[in-house]
Amino acid sequence: MGARLKLERANKHIQGLNLTVTAYLNNHVRNTYIERNKETGGEHLRFDPPNEPIPNDIVLILGDALHNMRCALDHLVVEIIGIRNIDRRHTNFPIRETRKDLIATVNGGIRKKLPSMADFIIHKVRSYKSGNPALWNLHKLDNIDKHNLLITTVSQIGVSGISATTATGLTVKNMSLFTVRKRGKLNSPPITAISSVKNIEVADYGQPLFDVRFGNGQPYQGQSVLPTLHSIYEEVLNVIEAAESFFS
Repeated sequence: MGARLKLERANKHIQGLNLTVTAYLNNHVRNTYIERNKETGGEHLRFDPPNEPIPNDIVLILGDALHNMRCALDHLVVEIIGIRNIDRRHTNFPIRETRKDLIATVNGGIRKKLPSMADFIIHKVRSYKSGNPALWNLHKLDNIDKHNLLITTVSQIGVSGISATTATGLTVKNMSLFTVRKRGKLNSPPITAISSVKNIEVADYGQPLFDVRFGNGQPYQGQSVLPTLHSIYEEVLNVIEAAESFFS
């Protein structure tokens, strides 16, 4: 089915996005380090935010993944109608803001071609904002990406899990250091985890952290991109599997 092929392509984009994020993390985000002051003998445990731009590919791959998931739903409806030798022109998978709007759209189109598909969409999938938020947000994000790149995504870059003790007994455990910046911002200053007039004993320098998040003014504002894409993917897969079972 074309629907499953489109969803498979979306999954490849999600995997590609994960690889792009991982490559940036491995190449540009470093662990903490100790900086010694030669004159005073004091030490600082620091993290340097990377000065390399966040790759444009992240935004492009994100848009491609969303678009393929949205197309998978359209293919689903077209295929189910088409195998019944019903005219499938001007047919797509309707997603609307309210239940009332969805019913009006479905009754004006799909119900005339295949009433059981209309009932499936309204009562089973519930593809309106309050009925199925994942599909509604997918629909909105895909529409945004058709006209503007999703350039408002932001990133959390840093190190997590730092543990250290100074000679005077000051201790930090599982500390995280990070900077939040929009794509392309450079030259962030070093961040200090802990300072001491004497030696710092480091138990754990921490692990690099790079978290791409949806920006302000769009669905999933402030939420991590990769886990969100996986959840949308699972919902689209659930719809496809339910339709295959319902119309088999």
